Amino acid sequence: MIGIILAGGDSLRMGQDKATIQMPHGLTMAELTFKKLSSIGLSVYLSVNQRQSQDPAFVKDMRYITDSRDIYAAGPLVGLLSAHLQFPEDDIFVLACNMPLVKVDYLDHLFDEWLKRSHDVYVYQRGGRAEPLCGIYTHESLKVIDYLVDTSTRKNNSLQYYVQGLNTCYMPIPKSDEEVFITVNTPQQVKNIFEMAASEL
Repeated sequence: MIGIILAGGDSLRMGQDKATIQMPHGLTMAELTFKKLSSIGLSVYLSVNQRQSQDPAFVKDMRYITDSRDIYAAGPLVGLLSAHLQFPEDDIFVLACNMPLVKVDYLDHLFDEWLKRSHDVYVYQRGGRAEPLCGIYTHESLKVIDYLVDTSTRKNNSLQYYVQGLNTCYMPIPKSDEEVFITVNTPQQVKNIFEMAASEL
């Protein structure tokens, strides 16, 4: 299994690449995600778009996988399938860089469920909806998704859509912890995280 940090999305609302935004304690979103996935013992790669791959300041010293131009998809889906294209026999543990509040305990639990080898996809569920940007995809499931994307006459970039059609293990998130699965997409959300960190000191 390899770890993939999804960082290739462009965000007009944020005003900069989300992966480069600094979090409390001095790490960027990408560096924080790298630290969490690496703690499980995975080889971790940064998933980037074509523009980001040309920026040494963005990729820094991380190993990275550039979105393939041959995949008829966009967003997180193209990042995930590009990683699968490069590592076709590896299962992939994926975490979006803009989910900085996800606890390592939740990642450990996903890994433990994957060890049972009973499903094709392992994700958490909040409010009846899957959280596909924090999950484990077996290489078999990625082959199916890749085939469906490649042969479909209608472009569908929703990971939610594909997860629903697979043998997926859905794990509920306790109500008290639902906020740790938020995706950070606005400057106000970043400000809220800093204020939360300050209140805990």
